[in-house]
Amino acid sequence: MKKITFITGNPKKAEYLEKYLGFSVSHKKVDLIEIQSLDLYEIVEHKVREAYKTIQGPVLVEDASLEFRALGRLPGTFIKFFLEEMSEETIC
Repeated sequence: MKKITFITGNPKKAEYLEKYLGFSVSHKKVDLIEIQSLDLYEIVEHKVREAYKTIQGPVLVEDASLEFRALGRLPGTFIKFFLEEMSEETIC
């Protein structure tokens, strides 16, 4: 099996993933251009394609989203910015 490269700037995330999967995963910090969209799948697809162009091999990327239907799917993929402005308790 080819080695998978986890694209993350956080080595602890890579260590956790290795333990969870049960096999070695390399990690590399790659500055990717991140598109802005409420569609998590669109963002992740863009990230993985850009990462693959850089690494030229199997890659794994991650992103996060939190949607509240009452808020029209917000904050969605913009959760990082919401948490910078308010606490989890305030959002809930």
